[in-house]
Amino acid sequence: MRIIALLVIISTNILNAQNVITPWWGSIFAEGNFTPGEWDQAPRVDVQTASGNTCQVAVAVDSWGVFFGFMGHLESDFVFPEVLLDTEHDRSAVWNADDQWFHVSATGCHHAGAYGVYDDCSPLPEDWSGHPNFSPGAPSTDSVEIAIPWWYLGIEPMAGDTIGLGLVLTNTASSWNLWPAGASRQDPSTWGHLVFPVATAIRENDLDALVQLWPNPTVEPAFLAWKGDDPADVRLIDALGQLVWSQSVKGNTQIALPFTDLPSGPYTVSISANGARIHRALIKL
Repeated sequence: MRIIALLVIISTNILNAQNVITPWWGSIFAEGNFTPGEWDQAPRVDVQTASGNTCQVAVAVDSWGVFFGFMGHLESDFVFPEVLLDTEHDRSAVWNADDQWFHVSATGCHHAGAYGVYDDCSPLPEDWSGHPNFSPGAPSTDSVEIAIPWWYLGIEPMAGDTIGLGLVLTNTASSWNLWPAGASRQDPSTWGHLVFPVATAIRENDLDALVQLWPNPTVEPAFLAWKGDDPADVRLIDALGQLVWSQSVKGNTQIALPFTDLPSGPYTVSISANGARIHRALIKL
């Protein structure tokens, strides 16, 4: 997997008027909590709701995949967030097999080749994530984080590659508001663009060589050795995709992962450094 350094979002209709550039950013973990600083370097575009309010959507990429942060006026405006991707960027006026639809409401739904087909929905999708799910009662779910890995999309972006992008707010019945303004959910040729102009020198396998995790499986504790010279962020995620622990560590550091009060089962250890990120599976017996 090549790591992407910059992301450019360009609208379909006015290529120069809606041009947003962000540094490649590897510090986002889309568990549904917008932690301070997490999205600071990501560009934001505005999507209007049918009520006239604005939802800001931040977009970021790293070596693992693409991330979307929908911020404000979702459930309170009776709309759900959706992401449309044209992975081959063929800009067809009709949906093809490479065109992808992602939807988050009470469940996360995905379909390739057609819009709004609810045949693959789950509260916790296995291969991508949308958090938190919408649930009845207060408080309203007005912010959602979506994470989609490159392997799930079947692509490995390189410098200069472009894919199509549409962002949707919908009540699924009578209103569909999109970025870019004036785009149609049924017409991929009207969507915007994600352009990947620069690749970084570091790769995931370089980062993998700097991490040691043992014993695995474990009763408690488990140990992680970070052999890189630069600081790293370490996160522990449970089987439900929830962040249960995190810590920033200095270079060339060994730490114990806190399992004492956690139930047995599978966990994921996420390590981020220099914009790169890897995941390691860990079992607590």
